[in-house]
Amino acid sequence: MHGFGQPGEGFASNREEEHEAYACGPYETTLWHHGHNASTGVIGWVPACDLLDSD
Repeated sequence: MHGFGQPGEGFASNREEEHEAYACGPYETTLWHHGHNASTGVIGWVPACDLLDSD
């Protein structure tokens, strides 16, 4: 694991794939996005539910 993104940093996805199930609070997903954190440049996979706007 490279680290955690923070709200407002942005994430630029370049592809998505089905992977293991992951729960983000009340949400669960098997869809993961690959890309990079727009603020830090860190590249990796992020579960789709972590990309949801919490509002």
